[in-house]
Amino acid sequence: MIAHYNGEEASGSLVDQVGGELAAPVDGGHLYQQSSAPAGTYGAITLTHSLGSALGVSANATGGWALDSADSAELGNLVNNFTVMSWVFAPVSGVGDDWPRTIGDDQAAGSGRAGWNLGIRNKSTITNSIALTGNSIAGHYSVSGVTTNGAWQHIAATKSSTDGIKFYHNGVLVAGNTDYSGVTGDFNASSVAWAIGRANGAGNDSNINDLLMDEVRVYDNVLNTREIVGAAEAGQQVIPEPSSALLLSVFGAAGLFLRKRR
Repeated sequence: MIAHYNGEEASGSLVDQVGGELAAPVDGGHLYQQSSAPAGTYGAITLTHSLGSALGVSANATGGWALDSADSAELGNLVNNFTVMSWVFAPVSGVGDDWPRTIGDDQAAGSGRAGWNLGIRNKSTITNSIALTGNSIAGHYSVSGVTTNGAWQHIAATKSSTDGIKFYHNGVLVAGNTDYSGVTGDFNASSVAWAIGRANGAGNDSNINDLLMDEVRVYDNVLNTREIVGAAEAGQQVIPEPSSALLLSVFGAAGLFLRKRR
């Protein structure tokens, strides 16, 4: 894993849990400490505990979090053989282009655009679909009807030099809206800043809406289905059981108190 934003911050910059790099808030509409996915079964994924807190960007806002130069450079050079994933709460109804994105290059749309983005497509003939852009501004989508509006779910995409592009919803492999097994070539490298929660540059809200996200992870290798499920379950907020030493200390103190009262 080369980047991991766990969404537990209460304000300000996000911290990459892998290398400690910061993603600073830009523009407005940032949402912190939102309720994340609760315990339950999500397809092949089982959460026995909540994921804790989530992040978001309010509807019609242009905000997001800009990754620092180190993370931007690392992701900008990640052009093949990688996995990107996130928990998302898809909005009930979108705004603008209705193409909310979790992480990707933050470059204005147009000729020469590079990098890639992970998000949800919900427009025209492609609706409720997992999306991974790449190779300039070309979009690659799962079949429609995969994601659910108004619900927490896990989305993931892999890019492979041998198997092309694959999409996963709640830990289950889903079909592309076309055969992407042949998309084995490298995506275009990107030298611009990358961001969480927005795309297409500052002031452009055509790809922004009130999507909530949590546990954004990027790997520099292609994960299989079992590994994707394991990664999706890894962010649970497990309350540790009290240690044996602590229990002995508590019960010992209680026993001493009782003896003193006699």
